[in-house]
Amino acid sequence: LHFTAEPMLMLDRVVSVDPGGGAWGLGLIVAEKDLAPDHWYFPCHFKDDQVLAGSLMADGCGQLLRFYMLYLGLQTGTKNAQFQPFPNLAQKVRCRGQVNPRHTLLTYRMEVKEVGTEPRPYAVADVDILLDEKIVVDFKDLGVVLVEKEGKRAVAVGAVAAREPETLPAVDKEKDALFTKVHLEAFATGSISKCFGPEFSIYEGRKPPRTPNGDLQLISRVLETTGERSNFKKPARVVTEYDVPEDAWFFRENCCPGTIPYSILMEISLQPNGFVSAWMGTTLISPDTDFCFRNLDGEGTLLRPIDLRGKTLRNRSELLSTVTTGNTIIQKFRWALSHAEEPFYEGTAVFGYFLPAALTHQVGLDGGVANDPLRTREYLSGVPAVHIDLKSTAARENFYERKAEKPHYRLAKPQLDFLDEVYIVEQGGRYGQGYVCGLKKIDPGDWFYPCHFYQDPVMPGSLGVESILQALQIYALHRDFGVPFRSPRFCQKWKHRTVWKYRGQIVPTDDRMVIEVHVKNVEHTPERVTVIGDASLWKNEIRIYEVTDAAICLEESGSE
Repeated sequence: LHFTAEPMLMLDRVVSVDPGGGAWGLGLIVAEKDLAPDHWYFPCHFKDDQVLAGSLMADGCGQLLRFYMLYLGLQTGTKNAQFQPFPNLAQKVRCRGQVNPRHTLLTYRMEVKEVGTEPRPYAVADVDILLDEKIVVDFKDLGVVLVEKEGKRAVAVGAVAAREPETLPAVDKEKDALFTKVHLEAFATGSISKCFGPEFSIYEGRKPPRTPNGDLQLISRVLETTGERSNFKKPARVVTEYDVPEDAWFFRENCCPGTIPYSILMEISLQPNGFVSAWMGTTLISPDTDFCFRNLDGEGTLLRPIDLRGKTLRNRSELLSTVTTGNTIIQKFRWALSHAEEPFYEGTAVFGYFLPAALTHQVGLDGGVANDPLRTREYLSGVPAVHIDLKSTAARENFYERKAEKPHYRLAKPQLDFLDEVYIVEQGGRYGQGYVCGLKKIDPGDWFYPCHFYQDPVMPGSLGVESILQALQIYALHRDFGVPFRSPRFCQKWKHRTVWKYRGQIVPTDDRMVIEVHVKNVEHTPERVTVIGDASLWKNEIRIYEVTDAAICLEESGSE
C-alpha cells in the first residue's frame, strides 16, 4: 500500500486533524498546497492560459481522504490492499473559481461523513477547496475503498471476522433498488429533489424535514413504494432494507457487543415512516410552509431473539392515515421489521409536521406545569436515597469498567451514555418496587445533534428512551441482580410491548434533561432477571416524554 508519488502530490502539509470534528462528527481535516508559477502543472495547462487543472485539485481531495484513512489505521484490516474509488457512488462537483500562477496557497477543508470497515475499509467525505478563504471548488460524496489485490482480506487482531464477498454489497443489493445510498444521502443532507424529484425543488435554500444522517442513518436502500403521491385517501407503503454492519458503532459502544440497543431498533423501524411520508409529498400539502417532522406516539413489540450482526433487515412501513388541521399534519403508521421474512419487531407510530414556532412553545404533557422530580421531590424526600455521581472515579470503576470475570456486567460506552448522576430509592416509587431519578446536563456538542437532523438539531426521542433503559440498568447493577449468573449480560425482553409518548423536544440550547423511573416489577427466574418500569422525561422542568413498560433483562452471556 503506497501513497501518491511525489510529482503528483497535491498536498504539502496537513494543518489539522480532528477525528471527532465536522458536521457528522467523523472527522474534520485541513491541508494546504503551496503553489508557484514554475510548478510543472501550470505550463502544461494551457499554453498562454495557465490554470491549475481541476482534475489535479480533485486528485488532491482523494489524496487527503486516503491520508485520513491511513491516519485512522483502516489499512490494518487489510493484507495487500490498494485504494480504489467507491463503486456506484456519484460525485457532485461545483467549480466557482480558477487557480492561476499568481496564487500561492491552496487550502483543502474535508468533512468526513461516513467511515466503515465492512465489507472493506472505506470512507466518504465532502471537500471544499479554498483560495483566499473563498470556496472555489465544492466536492460532494468523494468515496475511497481499500480493496485486496488478490481478493483476500486479513483481519486485524480483535476485529470481527467477516465473510468476504466477491463484490461490494452495493453492487448487487442496490441494482434493483428504487432509492439507493445516493438518494438517501440527498434526503439526509443534500438536495431533496435529487431524492424525490423536481416537485421538491421548491425546498432548495430552505430547511425541509430530513431523515437522520451519519451514525443515525439506518436505511440502506428502498426496494418498493406503493401509493399515489398526494393521494392520502388510500394507504401508502414502502419496503426498505438496512445492512447491519457486524462491527457497527452501536455494537461496539454497547455493554454487550452482540446486543443491539433498543433505541437503534426504534430508529431502524421508524425512519422508513419518514421516508414514505416524504415520498408521498406530505409537505406539498402546504408548499410555502417550512415544517419540522416529529414522532408523537408509538408502541413496539419485540417478538423473538435474534443476533442482528451482519444481517440485512427488511422493514415494511405503511402510512395509514393523514389528518390536516391548520398548520399541523398528523399521520399514523404501521411497521414490521423482519429478517429472512420472519418478523421480530413490529408496532405503530404517530408522527406530526409542525411549525418551528409551535415546537418552541410546547407545554409538554402537563400543560406547562413545572413539576420535575428535583422540584417536587415527591419520591426523594424523607426516605433513604442513594446518590451516584456517574462521572466520579468510583462510579466509573463500579458501573463502567470492563471486568475480566464479568465483562458485560456494566454500562455502555460514551455514545450510549446519557446520564450524569442518579438518585436511587430501593423500595420507593409509585409501586414500591424501586425508584430512579437521573439527570443529564445538555451539551450542544453532543454527537447526535448533527445527525438528527441536518439544520434542525434535536435529541432523538429514541435516545431519551435509551436513557430510561440506562437508569434501569443502573438500578439492576446497584441491586446486583446479576449475581446468580457466572457472566451476566444485559439484553432485551422478548414478547414484550413498550409504549412511548412525546410532547416536546430537547434542543442544544436547553439546560438539562431529567428522567424518573418507577420500577413496577422485578422477576427472577433461573434463566434471567427482568426489570420493568414506567418512566417520564423532563426538558428542564417540563415533562415531555412518557414511557410505559420499559424493560431490561439480565441473563447468562452464553444463553440466547
